[in-house]
Amino acid sequence: MAAYSASKSFVLSFTQAVWAEVAGTGVRVVAVAPGPTDTPMNAAASPLRKRQPADVARTALAALSRRRPAIVDGGGNALQTFIFSRLLPAGIAARVGKRIIESTILHR
Repeated sequence: MAAYSASKSFVLSFTQAVWAEVAGTGVRVVAVAPGPTDTPMNAAASPLRKRQPADVARTALAALSRRRPAIVDGGGNALQTFIFSRLLPAGIAARVGKRIIESTILHR
């Protein structure tokens, strides 16, 4: 699971760097963090929290016009991201996130 989290972190950091690099050129770059989405790959997630792919796509397209390097799809996902990133120290957030991921995998 550490590799998965590390790759997500890399993609976000890389996207933010490319976004800054191309600023003012007309090229738009955005990283989208969709959270649980109704896809075959994510069948184990709670159906109550899943976003539909079309909703995620609309969020991504709208984000391109906002001129921000990243967007979190869905209100619940955005709130969770806010809490983890602003209110919890990074080490605690990482441990809580790891436990959430592990409990999700164990309940498949």
